[in-house]
Amino acid sequence: MASAQESSLSTKISDQSSMRKFFFSNEFGLLFLIVVFATVFALLTAGFTSRFNLYALGRNISIDVVIGFSMMVVIVTGGLNLSVGSIGVSAVMFGGWLIEGMGSTLPVALILLLLGGALLGAINGVMVVRTGVHSFIITLATMSVFFGLMIWLTQAEAFRNLPPEVATFGRTKIYGYLSPLLLISSGVAIMLAVLYRYTSLGRNMLAAGANPTAAELSGVNVKRTFILCHALSGLLAALAATMLTCRTGAAIPSMTGHIGQDWLLPAFLAPVLGGTLLSGGKVSVLGTFFGAVLVSLLTNGLLLLQVSEFWVQAVLGALLLSAVLLEKLRNVVLLQNRFIWGILIPLQKLLKVEWSGLLLVVILAIMLIGYLKPSFLTPFNIQILLAAISVNMVIALAQMLIVGIGQMNLSVGAIGGLVAISFAGLMDIFQLPIPLAVLVGLLIGLAAGLFNGVIIAFTGISAFIITLASLSVFKGINLGITEAQPFYGVAESVKSFGNSSFI
Repeated sequence: MASAQESSLSTKISDQSSMRKFFFSNEFGLLFLIVVFATVFALLTAGFTSRFNLYALGRNISIDVVIGFSMMVVIVTGGLNLSVGSIGVSAVMFGGWLIEGMGSTLPVALILLLLGGALLGAINGVMVVRTGVHSFIITLATMSVFFGLMIWLTQAEAFRNLPPEVATFGRTKIYGYLSPLLLISSGVAIMLAVLYRYTSLGRNMLAAGANPTAAELSGVNVKRTFILCHALSGLLAALAATMLTCRTGAAIPSMTGHIGQDWLLPAFLAPVLGGTLLSGGKVSVLGTFFGAVLVSLLTNGLLLLQVSEFWVQAVLGALLLSAVLLEKLRNVVLLQNRFIWGILIPLQKLLKVEWSGLLLVVILAIMLIGYLKPSFLTPFNIQILLAAISVNMVIALAQMLIVGIGQMNLSVGAIGGLVAISFAGLMDIFQLPIPLAVLVGLLIGLAAGLFNGVIIAFTGISAFIITLASLSVFKGINLGITEAQPFYGVAESVKSFGNSSFI
């Protein structure tokens, strides 16, 4: 009798502990935010709870969830995949070519495009493990390579004559307001949860991400595991792009933005908000799912409130920044004395290039292009070339100062755009003299750089994450204030200086 009472008491205490653990978990916090924001948007906007909007929101959520998963499966290794967008669009364009160009059936094309995405992901993984270069550098390069090859092979032509079943599936409604795409993303979530919780392969992925050396000593083939993670990322990116194709009814080269950049922010936001450790070794499939739901919900609600999409971009960038700051606070003990991304060593390797070799390449390139195209060495073209070089040189110097300390600044262009529009606006709207407008513009740039530096220095979070977030914040502020409209009232002396020539 006493034994039964003790067993019952133990079970009750265990249940209470599990319940308390859930209420303090990252997943519950996200679920709470989803409920709060959904309630606020339902009260503030008449159309938020309409069947049409719920259906559209469900389709967006389903795609963002799979995009988030495609990044999550690489973050679990302590790496990242910047090429998810390029892989996705390349895979569906391959599928479109199989159908329209080769007369392939839809099931065969679907299987082959998914395998094509996995192959592109595996190429990333092989290069990462064979070279030892951080996945940031590898996937930054392949992001442009994959997209550029796709544009070249397809001549940037969309495939619009796909089987009608594609668009029909994308437009199907369940009970009038649910999209079947949600069933796909939910199925993917369940399979990933089973993978990481109940299979040896999933446990090997987590072990390799947490401590590669210890995992190797335990018999885990870390290199092969990393390649499989990247292949899985490519497969999921291809699946997300296929779902997007079902929504649009066509395979379009620009569906993920220029070189896939439109997918970067949602790809990072979902797993980071969901609690996946940036240093690797911990994953939250449910958290990533809820993170994608929250991002799609915020975007949808803010647009219904007639908030400019530029300000929405700034909000999402700020959300990513807030998420990584909270992760730093939550995991400060785990991440102490560790540099999450390990970017310093590969960057140092890349910088060990003799300037004489580069100079030789430049000279040979000038000679070759000048021979093939005589107009290349005309005074007019040299003037244009030197002007472009001067601008690119200053941009490179801005990045070099950061690279020199083993960091990076993805927001250089956004800061430059913010300074330029401030400089022009001060002259156009406020009629400030040129020297004062230049000074104020430079101070704005200095303040933006200090903003990045202070956050990085006091949190220890990777500069990649901080400047990715601030890139969206600065760009969103710039476009939000100006409404993407240029300033034409720049002083004539400024224009004359920019167009002057010494030749």
